[in-house]
Amino acid sequence: MEKHWSPSLFKEFYHQEHDACGIVSAIEKKRIPTKANIDAVINALVKMNHRAGFINGEGDGVGIHVDIPKNLWKEKLAAIGQSTDFVDRPDFTVGHFFINKSANAEQIKEHITQLFTNKGFTIVFQSTKVTSSSALGPIALKEEPIFWQVALISNESLNLTKTLFELTIEIEQDHHVHVASLSNYIAVYKVLGAGDILPKFYHDLASPLVASTMTLGHNRYSTNTLSNFFRVQPFSVLGHNGEINTISKLRDEARMMNVPLTDGGSDSQDLSRTIDTFISRDGYSLFEAMDVLFPPIVNEIKAYPEHLQDLYTYIREAWGHFAQGPAGIISRHADEAVFSVDALGLRPLWKIETETTYLFSSEPGIIPSSDYVAEPKPLSPGEKIGLKWANDDYIKVYDYAAYQQEVYNRFSKRVSFEDYRMRLATPSLEKTVTMSVTTKVHNGQYAAFGWDREHIQLLEQMAEKGAEPIRSLGHDAPLAAIDTGRRNIADFIKESVAVVTNPAIDRDRETEHFSTRTIIGKRPSLVQHEEKQLVMELSSPLLIEGNLGYECSSQTGQPSYDQVVEEFNKKKLLHYLPATFTENESLKNALDRLTNEAKEAVMEGKSLIIIDDAAAHKNGQLWIDPHLITSAVDQALVASQLRRDCSLLLRSGAIRSLHDIILAYGLGANIISPYLLFATVSEETIKPAVNLHSALNKGLEKVISTIGIHELRGYSRLFSS
Repeated sequence: MEKHWSPSLFKEFYHQEHDACGIVSAIEKKRIPTKANIDAVINALVKMNHRAGFINGEGDGVGIHVDIPKNLWKEKLAAIGQSTDFVDRPDFTVGHFFINKSANAEQIKEHITQLFTNKGFTIVFQSTKVTSSSALGPIALKEEPIFWQVALISNESLNLTKTLFELTIEIEQDHHVHVASLSNYIAVYKVLGAGDILPKFYHDLASPLVASTMTLGHNRYSTNTLSNFFRVQPFSVLGHNGEINTISKLRDEARMMNVPLTDGGSDSQDLSRTIDTFISRDGYSLFEAMDVLFPPIVNEIKAYPEHLQDLYTYIREAWGHFAQGPAGIISRHADEAVFSVDALGLRPLWKIETETTYLFSSEPGIIPSSDYVAEPKPLSPGEKIGLKWANDDYIKVYDYAAYQQEVYNRFSKRVSFEDYRMRLATPSLEKTVTMSVTTKVHNGQYAAFGWDREHIQLLEQMAEKGAEPIRSLGHDAPLAAIDTGRRNIADFIKESVAVVTNPAIDRDRETEHFSTRTIIGKRPSLVQHEEKQLVMELSSPLLIEGNLGYECSSQTGQPSYDQVVEEFNKKKLLHYLPATFTENESLKNALDRLTNEAKEAVMEGKSLIIIDDAAAHKNGQLWIDPHLITSAVDQALVASQLRRDCSLLLRSGAIRSLHDIILAYGLGANIISPYLLFATVSEETIKPAVNLHSALNKGLEKVISTIGIHELRGYSRLFSS
């Protein structure tokens, strides 16, 4: 008989498995710091202990992010004979550092102190005697770092936000140190434990003088990283409930923007660091940075007013949907806060209002319902709510529409994006036919490019039905590593599958959110005004060549290979890279030669690089596996900070299947022309090619959905061998 839940069973809570995390924030309506503000967040975290991970009753991480408590700091400075006037200075800065206890802490502190001096700061307070180890459980005691608290003042006029960010990066060059916070606005207190540990571990949080107007709180439970003090949330900008399934792509894109990612950081750390970089180094506000990292989906953008269509088309081209996954976000920088949920709405976040306070939480039950002054409101998929202190010291709330208008007002002072919405439509290009499609592929071509009979049969089935055949996850061919026959690199690799990431949602919403759109050309700048470049948005990364491609375009909504290439060729933005080498050079030397050629072409202004293996297997030209050369060129361009300036078009006869396509895309190809693949089903009518194009795009949706993402542009190296 099924056992029904009752409160009496809750006493065994700590012995049960749990699989969620909790986020909460409290923001005062009037800019008067209170201890109640902090207590409300800590109490909510304790009430949401069922959203934390526990081992033998010991929590796996909890933290809060608060205003610098000024009255408390006046007491601290007075106790050591320092002037309490320092606290009221705008440059008064508090630093919280975790130092690994296995390291030489004194030497590390001396080094950090020298960095402060070099940047023009003076330490006016420092202590490692501000915590109580006795509050920790046995696991946390083993992991406990040295907590070093400092207060600083500046000796010269500085851009404080940027300088403190640069200091954070320099300090964390030593992997024994984690900067929990270093700011003239906020302080972060976090611990490997549960919510009720915070005021027992940190002396500051037990003081009646501690107070805040904005507090963020996070109960940590991790499904993909091990718990330790360094990874406990929140971080300097945000707390994050969920996971970033596209973290591999996010990290790639962040590196291209010179974001100094944390060595060995979690997905949340790297997300926070990326937002922090845009704010601290590039001058973005929190409102703007959050909209860049979490832009709306295309189908929503199309329904916006024209000026917002322009804005978000630009943002998605300049950055993109690279932070996909089930996520609730609470964030704060200086005098602004932003709250959001992922585009699919897979993690809950509620807005709650009392007489004095706005609260945002994973659950509405963190306070008694009698305290509500309005019905709790769950944020809808993709929605953002912004809060900012107004000049009268009352909080101003920006609902989603007002928030987007505010981002537009700020962003339009930064860059120009007029008429970018035109790119949302399918490009209207002149009829161009330059390629003659092979109407009959002979067995020698199939053998040379690594095809077998199964590849051809699958394509024929898709061309007939317009859908992928229903098959098991796997195939019964010999494993590539022990197969004595010819194998391409793709045969050694399989896509990853996430089986616990997302709950099922309704098919209509899923269809609306799925996007196989790809962007080609030089991407717009995120940091400066630039001339408008030739950029195309295509509905799919798959191109069909020749007259067949042109005839199919009316039904696929996709221009042909010839049309796209000619458009870039007319503006002299095209460079061909033959994917071949000769017997007089090694494969490594050939790859070095080709990657250098690609880099030179991009530096000369070319924005579409075509990697083409059509010349292979003849006239002494040896074939290079398309996945190998695509990966080599992509990584070389990333390392040279050139990748955002161009797109890669892979034209290959060795692209035989959906698996080969998604692998090439993940390795860096932005668009793909699998010329033998479509030639295989080329007949007197276009129906087989249209069906195959449709089936492959449905297949791309299937692949990204199994890894818990919904926009193809977020897909990267999500595979293994």
